[in-house]
Amino acid sequence: MQEKNNSFAHIAGQFKIHIERLGYSRGSIKMLPRLLKDFLEHQPHHQIENIIAADIVRYHEHLKERPRKRGAGGLSESYINHHIYSLKVFFTWQQEKGAITENPISILEFKAPTSQPREILTPQEIKILYNACETLKE
Repeated sequence: MQEKNNSFAHIAGQFKIHIERLGYSRGSIKMLPRLLKDFLEHQPHHQIENIIAADIVRYHEHLKERPRKRGAGGLSESYINHHIYSLKVFFTWQQEKGAITENPISILEFKAPTSQPREILTPQEIKILYNACETLKE
């Protein structure tokens, strides 16, 4: 098991280098490899080329059921979407470099996370808010 984890850590490290070269943001450079490593550690396979679309679907279902590591409740749709995005970037890279012949995530579609519409303040509400401040720095 330790050998598998070391291998996955190496793959995640190589993925990090790849997305750094592509110019991803610092946050993405930190998060995407970590999410990839979580996925890989959840797989029964030891080889990337053995991962199939059904493995990704199972992982997606796992994420929808998994509790948060901090706090109560499950993972947000947005966070689950980050996991899927990480896999899309990773498997596309693996296919481009010839490590896999077929991209297992390319045939899958996942529902985009829903977002709450923003509540826009009226000019009157902005004026009330502005007047409630004692200084310009508030």
